[in-house]
Amino acid sequence: MDGIHRKLGFLNGTDVGSFGFRGGFSIGWKLGIDIRLWSYLQQYIDKDVLDDDGGMPWRSTEFYGSPDEKSRSASWDLLRQLSSQSTGRCLDPDDSVLGKITEVKLALNLESDKQELYWEQKAHGNWMKNGDRNTGFPFLYKG
Repeated sequence: MDGIHRKLGFLNGTDVGSFGFRGGFSIGWKLGIDIRLWSYLQQYIDKDVLDDDGGMPWRSTEFYGSPDEKSRSASWDLLRQLSSQSTGRCLDPDDSVLGKITEVKLALNLESDKQELYWEQKAHGNWMKNGDRNTGFPFLYKG
């Protein structure tokens, strides 16, 4: 995940790694936008966005819930805890903001797919170059 926000053209940002092959976050923002990171883990990024007019900051939390059904209650507990810590106002986005969010999510998904495909192709190339070294058994070779 390192540098995803830079690949998308954002000079400022934070990348949070994934658990194995799933999850991970990357947030990016342009110059002139003031972001205050409160906390982040592999499940979430919690921050305030400060307005240019010096008004009250608004809260933004990106969250990745566990796909495991057994962990859902822990995910909800974490969301409740983050919600209780909120000091800013909530953003009520209009259609243009939601469109931009969807566009950025799509770009992030495409970048992630490119990286996954790269590593799959690299592994296949190594296998073609070096062969399958797991099929040789010492008792088959007579010296």
